Amino acid sequence: MYCQPCTKLELGLGVWQGRYQDVEQPSLRWYDWTGCWVLTSTEQERQRAERLIAQLRRHEVACR
Repeated sequence: MYCQPCTKLELGLGVWQGRYQDVEQPSLRWYDWTGCWVLTSTEQERQRAERLIAQLRRHEVACR
């Protein structure tokens, strides 16, 4: 469920079903002008860590 986005901010507020802080429930969450959920700081950190791990693995394979 989405509400009308605020065009000046290019953000909207929607109901997201998922896990946040180890609790599974519907939550209000921001989404961007493309309809993608805005990541929490924890999600951003996890994505960054996953990218770094992938880079290290690629580098490790290239060095063999």
